[in-house]
Amino acid sequence: MEYQDKNNFQTFDFSLAIYLFAKGIILLGLRQIANTNRFLFVFQKSKNINSLIQEFWSGQAKIEPLKLFSAERELKKRLYSDSYKFIRSDNVK
Repeated sequence: MEYQDKNNFQTFDFSLAIYLFAKGIILLGLRQIANTNRFLFVFQKSKNINSLIQEFWSGQAKIEPLKLFSAERELKKRLYSDSYKFIRSDNVK
């Protein structure tokens, strides 16, 4: 499930979050859904985010493997680290 407004893009999809993060889209925060292990990834809207999302879902995404694995490692670190779990930003609604 994905949500967009004029300031940010939000998704529960971990694979999409990894791809966007690897492509340099700024992660504004993570929100854990109460009483679950699900996280909502909140990204800053950018000029090219919609085209990146379309590339991802159409199977046309191209990225260097090391960038992708590095982004996955960083997001997992943030998910499993208590200091990152509840990142909030005034820009995140």
